[in-house]
Amino acid sequence: MEARQILLIAVLTITAVPAQAVIMDSINTDQPAAGSDWSPVSEVGWVYSPDFSYTLTGIQTRFGDTGAPPTGAAEITVEVYYGLPGAGTLLRSANFYFSGWPGFFIGGSFEPLQIVAGEDYFIGFRNISYMWLNSAWSGTMLSAYGDNINDGTYSNIITGDNHIHPILQFHGVPEPSTLLLLSFSVILLRKKF
Repeated sequence: MEARQILLIAVLTITAVPAQAVIMDSINTDQPAAGSDWSPVSEVGWVYSPDFSYTLTGIQTRFGDTGAPPTGAAEITVEVYYGLPGAGTLLRSANFYFSGWPGFFIGGSFEPLQIVAGEDYFIGFRNISYMWLNSAWSGTMLSAYGDNINDGTYSNIITGDNHIHPILQFHGVPEPSTLLLLSFSVILLRKKF
């Protein structure tokens, strides 16, 4: 089979079969969740600048490994902003409920969103109180913001360690160009061997 025929088949396959969502990026997923609570905060979030572009379809987080679910909150709202909230634009919002507490990843899915490498996004969680988060000193720190208003302002910078080591998973699908590069790799390997 000629290289052009293989390429045509690869392109048709890419366009005909949508890629499955996978974990595209993660932060501190190898770190333990905290086992102690911190002061009441109704909303908290972190600035996220991805190293590569992809289509984001959902976000999961893992709260504490001990204790009870957040006081007075069974439903959490996850929000994705372009730029900081207040000055930025809300791109996606999704609600999810606690299940499998404690220590399991929980999160929400939403309409696909193109994430661009090197741009600043803000990942926020609202409707929380006495939340347990990762407090490991060895974790990756992100710029953190929070407030107790629960209106999406996330106006106060939080400096405590419990707030700057989020545990996050970003679910999505690779860009079509990434899949196309993989197809070219297959072609080159077939020609070589």
